[in-house]
Amino acid sequence: MNIKQLKIALGTLKRILYDTRLDTLGYCGKNVRLEYPISFHNPKNVFLEDNVIVKSDSLVVNTTGKLIMKKNSGAAQKFTVITGNHHPVKNRFFFESVKLRLADVEKDVIVGEDARIGANVTILCGVTIGRGCIVGAGTVIRKSTPPYSIIVGNPAKVVKFVFTPEEIVEHEKNLYQEKERLSLESLKENQESYIGKIL
Repeated sequence: MNIKQLKIALGTLKRILYDTRLDTLGYCGKNVRLEYPISFHNPKNVFLEDNVIVKSDSLVVNTTGKLIMKKNSGAAQKFTVITGNHHPVKNRFFFESVKLRLADVEKDVIVGEDARIGANVTILCGVTIGRGCIVGAGTVIRKSTPPYSIIVGNPAKVVKFVFTPEEIVEHEKNLYQEKERLSLESLKENQESYIGKIL
């Protein structure tokens, strides 16, 4: 077998592994790209819409909670999602209550359309990342983020917005049907109330 044949064989094997893993997901849209290794604790609760990209060494720690990544969103290397929280239980050792899942709370994590997640980002249970957001590398997010915000740090903080509200309205005219577009009023309200807010 020459080098060219070996490359073709490896490519075929990679596609087989890739397709097999995509088949285990709760939903997988068109043109989804996963860069292995990736670990989904419960793949049936991972829903990836069209054109989603998740880079290598990413981890989704989920049991009943879902990870939903909407169209055209992506996450860089070492993206971590944790859909659950462990809570202490009176008269039980902590690790016993964790093992038996006595007081666990699981909530879905949603990454909005066209959101970009940097390397080494952690998103905790119940968080929704707004449409068009940019999350800086190393950020830890505990609360939901407004659309088109730029979020950085630990704790996470909205530092600015990708566009002005008027620019977002114009931007969305070319990308979304009228009923799906965000209103100018809601965009203005978000930009006034979220700058500098710790999430």
